[in-house]
Amino acid sequence: MSNVRNAFFKDCVADAFFDLMKNKPVNKITVTEIANRAGVGRMTYFRNFKNKMEIVLYKLEQIHTKYYSTLSTQPKTKLENAFALLNCIYSNKEIYLLIHKQCPFMLLVFFLLKTVNDTDTITENKYMGFWFGYGFSGLIYKWCDEKFKDSPEEILTIVQKWINIEN
Repeated sequence: MSNVRNAFFKDCVADAFFDLMKNKPVNKITVTEIANRAGVGRMTYFRNFKNKMEIVLYKLEQIHTKYYSTLSTQPKTKLENAFALLNCIYSNKEIYLLIHKQCPFMLLVFFLLKTVNDTDTITENKYMGFWFGYGFSGLIYKWCDEKFKDSPEEILTIVQKWINIEN
């Protein structure tokens, strides 16, 4: 199966799953329901995903990939990276709120996968990755809890007060 076709099916499954999540708890959603909503067979589901949590990680990865591809210039500094990430999350807050409500630990998993390089041979880098991963996940968790009442700019200002992020 071509990569484009495979991505299309994965997107269909992910969109169907998130649509079902709006009205039903994750643990009550069946593979058959997801496949039917997506207009694909159960085998297409299993060819692309082992479980529902893989769908959540896939959707988050797609959101972030798409967001960063739309930026006119890629972030270069830590501050620019942090702001771009906050804006990406904020511009997709409906999805984040749904994940937060249904399976909040997946946000932790996603950001840990993004920030932690456990194969890094420098101990300091490993610890720093975990510190940022867990800390950032907690920040996003609370931001979701607050229904995104603060803007990305306000969150960035708060974070800058806590830690010294230099350009």
